[in-house]
Amino acid sequence: MSGPFQRLADGLRAGWRNFTRPPRILTACGLFEALAAEAAHVAQSATYAYLRARAGFMGPRLFTEKPFLEALEVTRWEALSAVMADMFVIAEGALRPHAGAGASLLPDRLTAAFVAELARHPAPAHREGGWDGLDQALRLRLAHGQSGPPPSSDAIAAQSGAHIFAHLPLHPDLLRLDEELVVNSVRFRVLAGWQQLRERCDFAAIARELAGENAENAEETPA
Repeated sequence: MSGPFQRLADGLRAGWRNFTRPPRILTACGLFEALAAEAAHVAQSATYAYLRARAGFMGPRLFTEKPFLEALEVTRWEALSAVMADMFVIAEGALRPHAGAGASLLPDRLTAAFVAELARHPAPAHREGGWDGLDQALRLRLAHGQSGPPPSSDAIAAQSGAHIFAHLPLHPDLLRLDEELVVNSVRFRVLAGWQQLRERCDFAAIARELAGENAENAEETPA
């Protein structure tokens, strides 16, 4: 096929690719919402995949028992907050090279955004003080991370993996040999999700927004 029909076919294919391709992330707000959404997906998929596989044929019955479901609620919220924190730490490492002199502002601004995203959800019943304390913990991680090169995404994601494992609603005897399995599952899902987000983000534009005029002299390096 050639001529006008070929051009029409090429145009239709290009239009379909543009229609199905996720939109670019050009703003800080867009990045924060994407990080929170990906964290929710990773937290739930990693937790439920492990529990259903571990429970086996007892799964349908287990997922109807009130004590288990109450414990699972704790796991779900702890997983969400832990994975979201890791996603924000990973994002800081991607934004920092573009922030120039404004890089020192990133910990406070990312922490504020993290708190705002958590605040979209009601504080879980098991946290009497709500989400208190998570903001300070994240700010310390972000500030400490700026003392050297950004840690690898793989190393960062291991922290939420360990946190999820510690809150799984199963007897320790059943979990005894599975810590590495759970942690690696979370790491894999975080890295896969982050890679997709990374390809959509204009980190230079987002860093300029977050760091203001201090980012104008940032070295332009590939995201």
